[in-house]
Amino acid sequence: MSAASARHFQTRESERAVRRSGARPEARKRSPDSVRAQARVERRRRERHFARRRRDLLEDVGVAFVLTLILITATAGLGVIALLELPLSAALVASVLIPRVRRRRRAALPGARPARRR
Repeated sequence: MSAASARHFQTRESERAVRRSGARPEARKRSPDSVRAQARVERRRRERHFARRRRDLLEDVGVAFVLTLILITATAGLGVIALLELPLSAALVASVLIPRVRRRRRAALPGARPARRR
C-alpha cells in the first residue's frame, strides 16, 4: 500500500469514527450569523408549538365548560354542587394565573433579574 493510499484510508477511518461518535468535525464550524438565524428559527418553531398547545387547551376548557353547563341544567341536583364547585375552581385557576402574570410583569421591568428555572 502506498503512503498516499494509507493516509486516505486513515482519513476515511477517522471520518467514520467521528460519524459514529456523533461528534461534529471541526471543519463544519458555523458562523455567528447562521447560529443566530438557526436560533431565531427554533424560537419561532417553539412559539408556534406553544401557541398551538394553548389554543388546544383553551378549546378543551371551553368544551368542558359547555358540557358542565348542560349537565347542570339537565339535572337539578348538580346545581347545588355547582354552587360549591364554581368558586372553588375559579380560585384554583386564579392561583395558577396570578403568579404567572406577576412573573411576566416582573421580568418586563428594566433591570429585572432573569426568571429562576425550576
